[in-house]
Amino acid sequence: GAAALLMLFGVARRFFGRAPAWYTVLACVSMPLWGYHTRFGLGQGIPMAFSAIATLAFIRIGAEPESSARWHWTAWLTLIPSALCGGFIGLITPLVTAAATRLTLRPQDGPRGLLSLLANPIPVGIAAVLISLGWWRAAAHLGESGNLNTLLFLSEGLGEAPKGANRPSFDLFVHQIGIGLFPLGAILPFAFASLLWGDR
Repeated sequence: GAAALLMLFGVARRFFGRAPAWYTVLACVSMPLWGYHTRFGLGQGIPMAFSAIATLAFIRIGAEPESSARWHWTAWLTLIPSALCGGFIGLITPLVTAAATRLTLRPQDGPRGLLSLLANPIPVGIAAVLISLGWWRAAAHLGESGNLNTLLFLSEGLGEAPKGANRPSFDLFVHQIGIGLFPLGAILPFAFASLLWGDR
């Protein structure tokens, strides 16, 4: 969790300045959902932290292809535990964010610019091999009646997977998310409105 906050501050300061970076970190720290999972290391805490670090590193190299090699290593090596702990969602979220960042901030490069994300084949290869091996070994323990969706889309242990079917009602779910993500959840609608109708 601390590493994710440091990465969040570094990336936000690079693009928006020091004050917005501090506001971003304080908003994240004040979220009960973040504090609870980071403090106890339960549930989504571990994949949440690794996914955040990988996503922020991919944002940096997506926006600045000339970034140093350590950003590429950070992105791809933290993608490994993100995918192993968070399944398919932990894998695809940082990669989609990287592609969106690249195409949005550097549209003049076109789709070919996405290849710059693979500029360092060694960390890319390490990530591909370890994620494949991890998923392959996990699939071997699902048994004959195991569902591959349990492996790819749920981060809970296999014994906890059946409990995932007991979802709360929609209003209770939204209520819990609103409490857990406050104040970030309250800021996001204003940020979205600024994005849609701002001068830039």
